[in-house]
Amino acid sequence: MRAAHRRLTDEPLRDDDVVRVGALTVRVLHTPGHTGDSLCFLLPDEGSVLTGDTVLGGGSPIVKPGRLGQFFDSLDRLSQVLAAPGSVILPGHGPALPDPLAQIERRRAARLRRVDQVVDAVASGIEDPEDLVDHLYPDLHPELRVAARISVEAVLAHVQTDPDPVPS
Repeated sequence: MRAAHRRLTDEPLRDDDVVRVGALTVRVLHTPGHTGDSLCFLLPDEGSVLTGDTVLGGGSPIVKPGRLGQFFDSLDRLSQVLAAPGSVILPGHGPALPDPLAQIERRRAARLRRVDQVVDAVASGIEDPEDLVDHLYPDLHPELRVAARISVEAVLAHVQTDPDPVPS
């Protein structure tokens, strides 16, 4: 898209910008969480959203410490945008995801289960992030350890700073 539209090379995209490239209309959605500057792109004529790494075709994106609340807010926003029947998620990795509300809810529930697990482990006396990773991910492949630690640290930061760390 950047090469196809001159404006995109001169200024950053902003939330709710509308970009037209030929017959294609794209609405920009600021969806922080995976990163602070994460964007999704609504294709209103098609009822689909290009979600990049915000919603993956499988698995969960890394959400860094301080961004978990934003991630939940972004999932809420995507649920609103994708509420129309026939909407589809087009992730940056993996296959298209029909039934987007169920897909988003499944991802939210998985993340909330992890929040509950971290809270329970901390309540039982496990507080060190490395020890939490060992406890929560007993069969973790070593290559995924850094991602798991980031996830645990994100939950710890979230529950320490958010008065309602488990949104409904």
